[in-house]
Amino acid sequence: MIFFTFSISQSASAAILGNNKTDKLALVDFQSKLASDPLQVVSSWNESIHFCQWRGVTCDASLQRVISLDLTGLQLAGTVSRRIGNLSFLETLYLSDNSFTSVTPQELGSLTRLQRLNLSFNFFEGNIPPNLSSCINLINLDLNHNYLTEQVPPELGSLSKLQKLYLNNNNLTGNFPDSFGNLSSLQELSVNYNYLEGEIPSKIALLRNLTVFRVAVNHFSDVKEDLGLIFPNIQRLYLGGNGFTGAIPVSLANASNLLQLDLSANKFTGSVPLSFGNLRALLVLNVNSNQLRSDDLNFLTPLTNCSRLQFLDIAYNQFTGEFPGSISNLSSQLSWLNFYNNSIHGNIPAEFANLVGLTALGMSLNFLTGNIPASLGRLPTLQVLYLGSNQLTGEIPSSLGNLTQLLYLYLHNNSLEGTIPSGFGNFKFLQEVDLSHNSLNGTISKQFIRLSTLSRIFNLSHNSLTGALPSDVGNLQLLAALDVSYNRLSGDIPNEIGQCFSLNKLYLQSNLFQGTIDAASPIPYSEQKKNGKSTAMEFSYRVLEIVDKSALEEVAYQGNFKTERIACLVSVLQIGVSCSAEHPQDRMNMRQVLDRLHSIRDMFLGSENSPEVHMHTAIVDDC
Repeated sequence: MIFFTFSISQSASAAILGNNKTDKLALVDFQSKLASDPLQVVSSWNESIHFCQWRGVTCDASLQRVISLDLTGLQLAGTVSRRIGNLSFLETLYLSDNSFTSVTPQELGSLTRLQRLNLSFNFFEGNIPPNLSSCINLINLDLNHNYLTEQVPPELGSLSKLQKLYLNNNNLTGNFPDSFGNLSSLQELSVNYNYLEGEIPSKIALLRNLTVFRVAVNHFSDVKEDLGLIFPNIQRLYLGGNGFTGAIPVSLANASNLLQLDLSANKFTGSVPLSFGNLRALLVLNVNSNQLRSDDLNFLTPLTNCSRLQFLDIAYNQFTGEFPGSISNLSSQLSWLNFYNNSIHGNIPAEFANLVGLTALGMSLNFLTGNIPASLGRLPTLQVLYLGSNQLTGEIPSSLGNLTQLLYLYLHNNSLEGTIPSGFGNFKFLQEVDLSHNSLNGTISKQFIRLSTLSRIFNLSHNSLTGALPSDVGNLQLLAALDVSYNRLSGDIPNEIGQCFSLNKLYLQSNLFQGTIDAASPIPYSEQKKNGKSTAMEFSYRVLEIVDKSALEEVAYQGNFKTERIACLVSVLQIGVSCSAEHPQDRMNMRQVLDRLHSIRDMFLGSENSPEVHMHTAIVDDC
C-alpha cells in the first residue's frame, strides 16, 4: 500500500513537471516571436529565475501553472506565438497597447479557462476567430482599436458568462448577430466606429442586464419605436453617427435609469420629446447634427426636471423660437450648453448667469439680437464662449473681463461697437479670440495684446480700431495666426513682431501702417523644430501670403496672368524652395529673404513702393 501511494504521488509530480515544461516552452516561443522589446521586459526572461517569476507572468501557487500573462503597454512588436494556446491554465491574457501584428491566433480558442482577454490597441487583422466561443468562461473580451474585418461571428453568442464585449474602432461589417440575444450575462456592448449596418436586433431586448450599449459611427439605419422598452435598464446609450431617420423614439423616456443619451449626427426629424423630462437621472443629452426642428424651444422646460444634467447639446439643427424663461431653471450642474447653428432669435436671457457651473456656452450662428448680457460675466468657471455670427448690438460688457478661466472667446460677425474692454487684459488662460467683423473702435491695449497664452487665433480684423500696433505683440510667441487687417491702425509695424516665432499667418493689410519690417534675430534651429515641424516646412503654403493679394484677385476675377506676374510669383516661390533646404546651413536667413523680397518688389512693382507705403499685403514671419 505504501509503495502504491508513493508510485501515484511520483507519477503526479512527473505530470506537473511535464506540464510546467509545456508552459515554459510556450513562453519561450512567445518571446522568440517578438521583433521589438525596447523596455527589455520579455527579453529579461531567462533561466536564472523560475519562469513563474518572469515579469508579467503569474502562476498558480500550488500547481505552478501560468494563470495570468499581463504585458500591457510595453511597446512590444511582433506576432503572437501559436503556442499561446498551450497555456491551458491561463485565466487572464492582457496584451493591449502594443504593436502586435498579423491575424488573431486561432489557438486562443484552446484556452477554455480564460476569463479576461484584452488585445486592444494593436494591429491585429483578419476576422475575429469564431472558436473564441470555446472560451466558455470568458467574462471580458476587449478587441478595441485593431484592424479586424468581416462579420462579428455569431458563435460568440454562446458565451453565456460574458459581461463586457468591446469591439470599437475596427473594420467590422455586416449585421448584428441575432445570437447576441443569448448573452444573458452581458452588461456592456460596444462596437463604435465600424461598418455595421441594418437594424438593432429585437433580441437585444433579452439582455436584461445590459447597462451600456454603444454603436456610434456605423451604418445602422433603422431604429425601433420601442427602443426604450428594449433597454429597460440601460444607463449609457450611444447611437450617434449612424443613419437613423424618423422621430426620436418617445419610448426612450421609459428608460428611467438612463444617464447618457447620444443621438448626434443622425437624420432624426421632429423635436426633442417633452417626455424626456422624466429622465431624472440624465447626465448627458446630445442631439447635435440632426434635422430636428420646432417653432419654439419649449422642450427645454421639461428638462429642468433633470436636476443632474451636465451636458446638453442641440447644435446643428433647425430649431427656431426664443429662449424660454425656464432656461434659468436648468440644472445647476450643467457644464456644457450648446445651441450653435440653429435659427434661434430674440435676446440672450440674462438668466443664463444662474447656470453657475457652465464651462462652455455656444450660441454662434443664430439670429440673436440685443445686447450681450453683462450677467454672463458672473459665470466663474466659463472656459468657452461662442456668440459669433448673430445680430448682437451694443458694447461688449466690461464684465466679460471677469471670466478669468476663459480659453476661447468668439464674438465675431455681429454689430458690436465701442472699445475692447480693458479687462480683457486680465485673461490668464485665453488661447483663441475672434472679435472680427464688428464696429469696434479705440485702440488695442498693451495688456490685451501681451496675453502670452494666445496660441491659435487673435483676430481683430474688419473693425475701426485706431492707433498703433503695440510693441507688446512680441509676447505672442505661441500664436499661430494674427489678423488686424481692415482697421485704421497706423504708425510703424513693431520690430517685435519678429519674435512671434510660432506665427504662420499675419494679416496687416488695409491699415495705415508705414515703414518696413526689420529682420528678426535668426531663430535657432532647435526652435524651428519645435512640435516636430520646421518652420521652413510651413513655408510652402505661407509664402503665397507675401504676394500682393490684389494680384491674386486680379487673376481670380479676370483670368489674366501677365508674364511679369508669373515671373514675380515664381521668384517668390523660389525663396520658399531655398528656405526649405534639408540642411540649415543651406537655407536663406531672414535678412537674405527680406533683401530678396525687396529686390522682387522693386523689379516687378516699380518705384511707387517706397518705405512710406501703406501696407496692403499680408506679411509672414521668418520662413
